[in-house]
Amino acid sequence: PHALSVLTHVLGPVESVLAGGGPGDAAHLILRHAGGATSTATVTLQAPPGLDGFDLALWGAGGRSRMPPLAGDPLAALRTAVAELIAAADSAGRTHPCDVRFGAAVTAILAAAGQQIRAG
Repeated sequence: PHALSVLTHVLGPVESVLAGGGPGDAAHLILRHAGGATSTATVTLQAPPGLDGFDLALWGAGGRSRMPPLAGDPLAALRTAVAELIAAADSAGRTHPCDVRFGAAVTAILAAAGQQIRAG
């Protein structure tokens, strides 16, 4: 879900997904975003140690841009995420870009991809 959440945030909502399975639990995704952008992602939960991670590059008429490295301290990132979740739950009118609707949209993309892979 993390790769999809970044792609969706940067390129816009996903309108369609085309998915194919790879070795193990690997999945190859082609996404069409609202506004016409497309993206691809290969995801797995079974990457061997040292090969796991997250890399993102975007390119277009303006050139190419790589995502900055992830935070070195995953616990700090988790603390921030938990603090944001608590703040959102405590304030009835507050919205957050990563709210339950955003999570549901990312989950729907994964469900559609899984369904396509199982249908084979």
